[in-house]
This record gives sequence, C-alpha cells and structure tokens, in this order.
Amino acid sequence: MGIIFIFGLFVISLVIQGSVLALAGTGGVHPDILFVVVVALALLSDGKRGALLGFSAGMLQDIVFASPIGFFTFGKMLAGLLAGLLAHEIYRDFVPVPVIVVTVLTVLNEAVTYLLMNMYFNPQVTFIHYLQHFSLPRVAMHILVMAIAYPYLYTAQKRRMFFHEPESTG
Repeated sequence: MGIIFIFGLFVISLVIQGSVLALAGTGGVHPDILFVVVVALALLSDGKRGALLGFSAGMLQDIVFASPIGFFTFGKMLAGLLAGLLAHEIYRDFVPVPVIVVTVLTVLNEAVTYLLMNMYFNPQVTFIHYLQHFSLPRVAMHILVMAIAYPYLYTAQKRRMFFHEPESTG
C-alpha cells in the first residue's frame, strides 16, 4: 500500500510542477516539488530506499518531461541517497533539520543540473549567473515547500503509510 501512496505523491507533484507552477514561476524558476518529496521521504527512510526513491522519481520526471534519460534521475538519486544516509542521524520530528538538509541538497542538485546542462545542451550561462538567477530562488522555494510539506509527510509515516518498518526516533 505504501508504494501506491508514494507513486501518488510523485504523480501529484509532477502534475503541480508541470502545470500550475510552470506558469506561475517567477523568472522561469519554480520549485522542484518532486525533489523535495524525495528528500523528505528519504529522511523518513534509509539510504538504499532513498536512492531507489530518487531513481524512480527522476526516471518518471525524465519520461514525463521528455528530457534526456538520466537528466533528472542522477540528481534525485544522489539526493535521495544522501538524505537517506542522514535519516538515522537526525531528529525527524524537528522540522528545521529537514529544511537545512533540503537547502544543502538543493545547492548540490543545482550544481549537478548545471553540469548536466553543459553536457547535454551547452548553454551560454556561467555558473555564477545560474546560481544567482536560478539556484538561489529555487533554494528559497524548496525551503518553503519543505517547511509546509514535511510535517504532513512525517505524520503520514508515523501512521506507516509509506514504509512499514518500525520507525526509530533518532
């Protein structure tokens, strides 16, 4: 049953991200809600499952948005792995910690995205320009989205809606 809830979250995230937020983003920048969901779920799980969540979400995004296979997958898989490895080292019920984690992982993901864009598309944008005009606004958006979404996802996991193993509170 958890797989169905997770898949539903992925689909809803992509629908919101690809429709409403694509039109409402400021300066062409909008939050990657699917990325935030992957990080949040990985923080409620472990490294192996986090990497699998990131891989699955990234592949789904690559397919739906018709990007080169692996473009979104690599960054989300890396973020899921790292967040999952931190899962047992943090206080899961203290919302500022996931907010800090998503901030750091967003910056890392943005660096990976910039490198992949240079490899696939060869944009004429410097890294500093990309960081100032795209990455920093996205970081701010991810902080807001995580602060709003994480408490709900944490409560859902307390009810074992995503993963059925006993949850450690560490």
